[in-house]
Amino acid sequence: MGVDIFQPYLLHCRAAGVYDDLVCCDVRYLPFPPESFDVVLCGEVVEHLQRYEAEELINEMERIACRQVIISAPVGRCHQEEYDANPHQAHHSTWLPQDFRRLGYSVRGSGLRGMGGLIAQETSPLPGWLRFVANGVWMLASPFSYYFPRIGGDMVCIKNIDGEGLNNAS
Repeated sequence: MGVDIFQPYLLHCRAAGVYDDLVCCDVRYLPFPPESFDVVLCGEVVEHLQRYEAEELINEMERIACRQVIISAPVGRCHQEEYDANPHQAHHSTWLPQDFRRLGYSVRGSGLRGMGGLIAQETSPLPGWLRFVANGVWMLASPFSYYFPRIGGDMVCIKNIDGEGLNNAS
């Protein structure tokens, strides 16, 4: 099941057959009862909310998940304005690995911090060939940022709700 507040994105997902089911809603008010899903995946969303709203969303995701919550987010400040005529694309909060560790999440990184805006196809100021080179640098840095997410451009944060920790994933 996919959730988004922006109708054009849902229509695109429906046409592409990305999800079996789609819900148009504001993630600050998830319409699901407790333990509705085994795994809740939140990809590149928390930075689009004010900090207190994102913390409430994280609590809600933990409430509706039976087993695991997975969150991906940029590491540190990643300035982004709206695009696609979507005001929800603007970034309003900044997250670091220690923020998620404090909440009981294991954190791994990818890429290289400060490069996110250079490689993103939608917002990069670079010409295509140079964006290709920047993506190569991003990929080469990923084995290092995996273990040292504070240098990463993105992070993946995982919390097992059922109480089982991830092996060596701190």
